Amino acid sequence: MALTMKKNDDDPISLLISDLAQPKEKAKTLYDFARYLFSSVKWEDVDQVRRSYYSELVAHCFEMVQTRKTGQPKVEIFSPSTQLSINSELQTCTVINIQNDDMPFLIDSLLGELQARNIKIHQVLHPVLKVKRDKKGSLLGLVPPDKDKTEIATMDGIKAESFISIQVDALKEETIEDLQSALQDLSCRVGVVVKDWLLMRNRLTSIASDLSTNMPQVPLAQLSEAVQFLRWANDNNFTFLGMREYSIKGKTKNSKLAPKRGSGLGLLRDTKVEVLRRGKELTHM
Repeated sequence: MALTMKKNDDDPISLLISDLAQPKEKAKTLYDFARYLFSSVKWEDVDQVRRSYYSELVAHCFEMVQTRKTGQPKVEIFSPSTQLSINSELQTCTVINIQNDDMPFLIDSLLGELQARNIKIHQVLHPVLKVKRDKKGSLLGLVPPDKDKTEIATMDGIKAESFISIQVDALKEETIEDLQSALQDLSCRVGVVVKDWLLMRNRLTSIASDLSTNMPQVPLAQLSEAVQFLRWANDNNFTFLGMREYSIKGKTKNSKLAPKRGSGLGLLRDTKVEVLRRGKELTHM
């Protein structure tokens, strides 16, 4: 049986979701989700039109979080029916929702992709949800956002998930389809980088150590400078996106860089990724 939430005139979240029909067993989870989603909103600045938009938004987002398996990002893009005041005019907008495991680099990478496409961003909501799911990925519940961290640490099966909701200018249908595919791919690539980040740092430490103990036949000053640079880069001065070992095949001007099978980490796990140029030609590295 679908029920509506009981209104509490002193609670903006309660007012916002009071008209959203939900099964009784999901009412509290919806309330907690709305608290997460709108945790950065200053309600005294929210007019009735935007409240209607937020009500539509939370209903859409709550439906989205009902299922998701760990390690599998979800991207959904939709156009709300509510028009918002943008530049003093009522306009339609588009909303981009991304759900993923909580990890570094994610929000910056996603916003960078939108900016590279000259998509104007109006609002970003980015709560980190504390969720519990069953083995199939179905949502069982949310830890309330004000729960003490030490208490959460003692709870079984709780995982952190990043939920990002970005309001942008209205997008055309063909743009939405291409953007959704690009953001899905980007979210997966960020996951690969984060997974291999420590492995890349450890490998660089090993390389620097090996150069210091098994010195190649190069001038000592050049070797010392190279080792110092590697150690500097590894001291939180560089963001590692990918790493791959290679060898030089041939001894003439026609020698080629050949990747070592299985040596790729991060973005360079994919052997098809080419990042360097020799003249005008891309080459494996």
